[in-house]
Amino acid sequence: MGDDDFKARLRRRQRKATVRAAIELPPEALRGPEPDPEPTRSTQKMRSFRARAESEFAKERELPPDLQSLLRAVLGGRRDQALADELGTDTLGLRALEHRFQLLSGKSVYVAAVEVVNRANRMRRDTIPE
Repeated sequence: MGDDDFKARLRRRQRKATVRAAIELPPEALRGPEPDPEPTRSTQKMRSFRARAESEFAKERELPPDLQSLLRAVLGGRRDQALADELGTDTLGLRALEHRFQLLSGKSVYVAAVEVVNRANRMRRDTIPE
């Protein structure tokens, strides 16, 4: 019995650490480098992988359009006030959106963004080159 409590506490602590680490990531870690004026073929492919990974995540979690735009803005590197401005809300509205996202998807929007980026990287890696 005590061992199960210990494991549950450990899992909660690890989950909190993951969320904390994802929130503290600099925006560049999710956004990537600034877009080139003339994107290369490789950049275009990566963008399509990221868009596909994002839409798959949204379909799996059955996210409504407002929460999909929240995820898209976070993937675009927006944080705090810039994120609220892009979504046309204030700080409290942003917190409410983040809370709804967490309730529906089971994870923080920042952790979900990292998951989408990792999924896109796996797709790119697993694709056979032309």
